[in-house]
Amino acid sequence: MARTAMTVGEAIAEAIAGRSQKDVAKALGVAASTVNRWISGEYTPSYEDLAKIEDVCGRLRGSILGAAGYVESPTTFQDFLTTDPRLTTKGREMLRTLYDAVAQHGADSAHD
Repeated sequence: MARTAMTVGEAIAEAIAGRSQKDVAKALGVAASTVNRWISGEYTPSYEDLAKIEDVCGRLRGSILGAAGYVESPTTFQDFLTTDPRLTTKGREMLRTLYDAVAQHGADSAHD
C-alpha cells in the first residue's frame, strides 16, 4: 500500500523529533510560537526557513518537502522547476534563488 504524503507541518515535526520547539526556534532565530504554527499548519515556512530547519536538524536538503510529497525525485533540478505543476511562478523563482545561493555557498566553501 502506498504511503500517503504527510503535511509540511508533519514533516517538520518529524524532522525536529527529539528536540524541543523552543531549542529549534532559538537555533533558527524565530519565536517558539512560529515553530508551533509551522507544525500546526497555521503558518507556512519559507523555502529559506525550511532549509534552515533541515540544517539545524541534520537533514538532507529537500527532505522536508520530499516527506510532504512536494519533491518526486526529478532527474535534474531544472526538470523539477519546469515540470512540477504545484509550483507557482513565484515558487519557481524562490527555489531558483535558494538553489543558486546554496550552490554558490558550496563553491565558496570548497575554496576555503
